[in-house]
Amino acid sequence: MKKLNYTLILLITIFQFSFSESESILNKIADYYVPDENQTTLGVFFPYYANETGASLGYFYYDTDFLNRDGKFTNVALYSPSTNIVVDWFNLEDLKLNDTWNLKSKLFYGGAPDFRLYSSGNDSNNEEWSYTNLDGYKEGSATEFNYEIGLSRELSEQNKINFLYIYHYTKVDLDILSYDLVGKTDKLAIEFERSTVKNTANPNNGYRTILGAEKSLNLLSHDSNNDWDYYKLRGDFRTYFPVKNDSVIALRLYTVMFEYLKSVSDTTDAYYNYDTAKLGNLNEFRGYFFYRYKDKNLALYQAEYRFPITNRIKGTVFYEVGRVNDTFNNDLFFKDLHTDGGFGLNYFFNQYVMLRGDIAISSELTQLRASIGNAF
Repeated sequence: MKKLNYTLILLITIFQFSFSESESILNKIADYYVPDENQTTLGVFFPYYANETGASLGYFYYDTDFLNRDGKFTNVALYSPSTNIVVDWFNLEDLKLNDTWNLKSKLFYGGAPDFRLYSSGNDSNNEEWSYTNLDGYKEGSATEFNYEIGLSRELSEQNKINFLYIYHYTKVDLDILSYDLVGKTDKLAIEFERSTVKNTANPNNGYRTILGAEKSLNLLSHDSNNDWDYYKLRGDFRTYFPVKNDSVIALRLYTVMFEYLKSVSDTTDAYYNYDTAKLGNLNEFRGYFFYRYKDKNLALYQAEYRFPITNRIKGTVFYEVGRVNDTFNNDLFFKDLHTDGGFGLNYFFNQYVMLRGDIAISSELTQLRASIGNAF
């Protein structure tokens, strides 16, 4: 009997020790990933999985008072040993230079050994490539580099204007082709923004309208396959309706109109110029692979219902409708529209930084997506 008692005491002691150790480990993990809401900086390593990348290891860093000038800086670096995909992304917003001017900048690098060509629009003319037809164009690799720098001027409490320089480089090496596709563009952009939203990182009331115009420079990007001149107009209309229990209904209409002033050829322009209208990324058409649809013009409707689960976690249900086309007409907005939808979880590190995970479902794929910030 004494041996049984000793055994029970030993087991209880081991259990208590294991439980306290587990509790200590969980507390350490919580301390690592769950900062104080007033904390302005954080850097953490994290495991990650998405359809394109596979299992990955990443590093995430943010500073919401960058250089003590209210700048919002984020960096995500990601590597997948299973697919050899590498991603590094920097974003800086609202770095105050003085009372009226702010600095903003973005840098993105991505390398992927598996790349699938896009499908163009013209759905009504039956010229669109199906998902199956695209299958033969997925063996290859791609490298993408984007850089953007600009100044933002506060015109009033609700209005501001942005001046941007943007450079884009894409190289695609497909086994089915005997040559590489190297697309380059550099351009100037101007944006006018009117917003009644108090916190654009976590909007819960008001509206936000962004009107943009872009004009190619054809300077750094100029060569025989990239000798074009074009302009692009963008309209981005977002509105947010608060509903009970701190939930929000978010709606968006986004449209792009693109036109060449000078082009190389229809074939060259279609393959090389990646600065035209695209659907399929982390924020738009999340249920399709990257750049699933690409043409000169696009129209996109998005709706999200965002609701609180805990103090730091929100749930989302979303639906997206849209298409691309070679002409800007009524069909673009109302005919042959593609759809996807899904649900997700948003984790807030603080009021400015949020990690978003989405499961998006389309007629072609079910995609797991993750990104920083709301989709819109």
